[in-house]
Amino acid sequence: FSNRSEQKLGRRVVDGLAEPFRIDGNDLNISASVGIVLFPEHGSSSQDLVKKADVALYDVKASSRNGYRLYSPALLDAVEEEKALEKRLHIALENNEFELHYQPIIDVGTRSVRAAEALVRWRDPVEGLVPPVRFIGVAERTGFILQLSEWIIGRACQDAMAWPSYIQLAVNVSALEFKRSNLFDVVLQALLRSGLSPERLQIEVTETALIESHPGQLRTFRQLKDMGFALVLDDFGTGYSSAAYVIDFPFDKIKIDKSFVQGLPKRECGAVIASAIALAKGMDITITAEGIETELQFGILSSMGIDFAQGYLFGRPVPAGQFSRQFSLNLKDRALTDCPEPLQLDHIEYLKNAV
Repeated sequence: FSNRSEQKLGRRVVDGLAEPFRIDGNDLNISASVGIVLFPEHGSSSQDLVKKADVALYDVKASSRNGYRLYSPALLDAVEEEKALEKRLHIALENNEFELHYQPIIDVGTRSVRAAEALVRWRDPVEGLVPPVRFIGVAERTGFILQLSEWIIGRACQDAMAWPSYIQLAVNVSALEFKRSNLFDVVLQALLRSGLSPERLQIEVTETALIESHPGQLRTFRQLKDMGFALVLDDFGTGYSSAAYVIDFPFDKIKIDKSFVQGLPKRECGAVIASAIALAKGMDITITAEGIETELQFGILSSMGIDFAQGYLFGRPVPAGQFSRQFSLNLKDRALTDCPEPLQLDHIEYLKNAV
């Protein structure tokens, strides 16, 4: 609806509210999402029009959270499908259909398992194992992720108590979870119920969570840090302000996004990784490379100086019981024997040309 009045009106509202408000000497920034319907094209009753405007509004919030959208029948179908899935997710949580799988994180120096990342899976009684890509986005858009994250943190802490004490647990915190004021209490309660030491818990946060959060949430970071948790910046390099976040927030670790790892040996990917490693070393921050699938990738990254490695090359995510048997039990003080060797000398010339 390129040059119609409704487009101009929607843009005026969004742009007008984007201007900062000054209250008591402080600038307050807000954004607007606008759903638009037309009378009589989209309905004749006020109830019908409001319902369809809400559908258009829902679509804006799901995509950009700062814009406007004109209603169309296709939007209604998509919203109804998403709401049906949301209902199924609530039922799944009540029926204990979610489970956690764990992927090992390897210490490059000792080549032994030193941590595991908790990854949620949904075992639907009809569809079987549902991949996260099918439901995580819906969970985040509908707010269900808050309930799911609380369950994940609690269950993961319980599972980790069955591992040797030197193996840490990494859990992901979504943007919505990070924004809510009681995140610290949720984590603390999980530790109290499970008995897990704070020093064994790593909290992974993406740049998206930082971008969408209020600056005041830095206090939550400080609380978690002071309690002894390790703070990890996940998917490093995918945003515009990765370096700034490392400086502004008290991170202990950064994880290089798998897109750069899997792009090796392209020179551009190597340059990004080298910059990330240099930044981390300069700030005394440890660095993990995730998504490692080949020995060549691991060899290059090891030679570049990463501290930890994660990916299918070392192990796929597996259920808690299998993880304990495969990676934890009887592994104390023993290196992971099937971990690939570091970069060989005859690869050095190739490494120079690649990155």
